[in-house]
Amino acid sequence: MIGRTLGNGAPLTGLAELDLLNEWVTPIGSAVFAIPPGCAAGGFVGETLLG
Repeated sequence: MIGRTLGNGAPLTGLAELDLLNEWVTPIGSAVFAIPPGCAAGGFVGETLLG
């Protein structure tokens, strides 16, 4: 991000340093999600994964 600017020329790093919300939006973990396909009539979500 160093050296990048917004369309009006404001440096992004300067804006980020002054943003008090950064204290609350710092990433502290990660996750992996599996999204099963939809189900047919009479079936259930995840049936292809479990059956």
